[in-house]
Amino acid sequence: MSCLVIVAYKPKPGKERELLAAIREQVRLLRSEQFISDHPISLVRARNGAIIEVFEWCSAQSKRRAYDHPAFRALRNDFSKACYYMPLAQLAESSQIFAEFEPVTL
Repeated sequence: MSCLVIVAYKPKPGKERELLAAIREQVRLLRSEQFISDHPISLVRARNGAIIEVFEWCSAQSKRRAYDHPAFRALRNDFSKACYYMPLAQLAESSQIFAEFEPVTL
């Protein structure tokens, strides 16, 4: 069974470009290894600068396989250099019924 994921990344100062490059590479890798579906990736920016990504794992098993993949683990290092992960509840927009975000293009 597939699983839709929403994750918020808060870029470290001056690191948004590196974060977007890491996201781009992550999408390429995960799709090439068929860990995520062909469902369109959504990227948006919150008012506080956080980048929110929405994607779909093909299955729980594909997620586990991805986390065991050496290239994916290496990408985790790129993410940790470029951003902090944050709970969606910390976004001001999360308290709104119709949360609005700025679209981001990869």
